[in-house]
Amino acid sequence: MKTEIEARESELERFRIDWERSTEAQRQTVRAVEARLNAARDTRVVTQPARSLEPEGPGKSIILALSLFLGLMLGVFAAFFAEFLRNAREETA
Repeated sequence: MKTEIEARESELERFRIDWERSTEAQRQTVRAVEARLNAARDTRVVTQPARSLEPEGPGKSIILALSLFLGLMLGVFAAFFAEFLRNAREETA
């Protein structure tokens, strides 16, 4: 009985030491983050944003062509999937 108590006490001591190590590691992490926050400077606007004189990005024709192509691909996929489902139902019936 006494050896069991000693074993439990040593196990409890190991848990306490592990907890203290973990806590200290977390404290160090918090200190490092606080140091980084304290080192951060306030930001300021150097120049005001300006609108582009010419339109940017893909043109309407490219968007239309891509949407037609992707719609066609989706339609073909849906047709193959419907055929697959029809064949699967026929095989199980």
